[in-house]
Amino acid sequence: MTKMAALSEPKGQQYKVYSYDNKQYAIGGDFLAFLKPGMNQEEISATFRFIPLSILLLIIGFLFAYYILLPSLLKFTTSINEKLGMVQTYGALEYFNFVFNTVIPVTILFQLPLVILLLTKLKIINPYLLKKSRKIAYFILIHISIIISPPDLISDLLVCIPLIILLEISVLLSTWVFKNKLELKENLANDS
Repeated sequence: MTKMAALSEPKGQQYKVYSYDNKQYAIGGDFLAFLKPGMNQEEISATFRFIPLSILLLIIGFLFAYYILLPSLLKFTTSINEKLGMVQTYGALEYFNFVFNTVIPVTILFQLPLVILLLTKLKIINPYLLKKSRKIAYFILIHISIIISPPDLISDLLVCIPLIILLEISVLLSTWVFKNKLELKENLANDS
């Protein structure tokens, strides 16, 4: 059973929070309204600036996975079946599982620049840390790409190369945000 509870802040604004099994979830657009009282103005503006970027990265990740990676994977499985002399038969459930297990992880991984940018804005990481741990990040991204893609080199490279490019874009964005924050801090110090 789902129970609905209403939380209100002093101004009388209502937030819908639904609970299920003693866990509470804010629904849809109410999620940001629910978080807003605990955020300062900079965090609120950053959140609203990141939403269009997030949607753009999701679309790019989906298009890459569906139109570039998925045909390559299907070609690979077809060639393996032909080499083994097997007849390739996909049921609807198997096909959709294959598509979702391929497209969804790659689409989510395309959020990497946004995550790095957000962590830099929140001062959790900085570009120096990213540059210092670059080899470890490459190692992790190569393993993720091998896990996501089938066991052929072309598919591994099709996933790995964009992830490494996204990491490098993330480092550049992090450097840009970090320098802007330092310049803003210097300007504020000079003005006072």
